[in-house]
Amino acid sequence: TLNGTLSKLNSTEQELQDVSTTLNGTLSELQETKTELTETQNELEEKDTKLLRTENELNSTKDNLQEVSKTLNHTRSLLEEARGLEKVSRWDVLLTPPYLNRIFTRQLYDQLNNSWDMLEKFIGVNVTRGFVEHFREEHDIEEH
Repeated sequence: TLNGTLSKLNSTEQELQDVSTTLNGTLSELQETKTELTETQNELEEKDTKLLRTENELNSTKDNLQEVSKTLNHTRSLLEEARGLEKVSRWDVLLTPPYLNRIFTRQLYDQLNNSWDMLEKFIGVNVTRGFVEHFREEHDIEEH
């Protein structure tokens, strides 16, 4: 019985040593996993930071693109306006609403004639956009 108990004790001691070895191996693996987790978390933080920077750059680029688009549209509009002015003819006035697709009456003729006669008072004046705008605002022919 003493031999049996001693044998059992030795067996239990061996099992305890095996469990201890397994536990130490598991602790070692756990420590490695913990280290890998920390590294992964650091990499994730770096990637989040880069992502935020990229997102900010993207938003800035979108804002710049919108501004450039507005400028481009304005420039296109000015270009179209300038192209239209290249080919202005004294007859283009007939393309305006008071005349276009309407019967040319004596009244329309007189209004047109009076408009040109009014310019006689301004002989010697520099014709600027402001000069033209003045006539457009103050002396425009009423649409019928």
